[in-house]
Amino acid sequence: MVRSVVKELDTDQAKVLEIAASVGGKVWAELVAGAADWPVERAVVALENMLLRDGYCWIDDQDPEASAVYWVMSVVQWE
Repeated sequence: MVRSVVKELDTDQAKVLEIAASVGGKVWAELVAGAADWPVERAVVALENMLLRDGYCWIDDQDPEASAVYWVMSVVQWE
């Protein structure tokens, strides 16, 4: 059985989603921190919450651009 639960994005998640949409869905902590004018630690927490708590993104730990790249699948732009 699939159960759907209504959940609202918090402000940090909304900002990450906005940034991800502007860059094709692939983000990492330093990119988000720079674009949002946040400390890197805040970006890491927002991304980890989106990944682990809410399941809004996937993690790629083999990407050459950063040690952890997050794919926000709802805004990925396929080539």
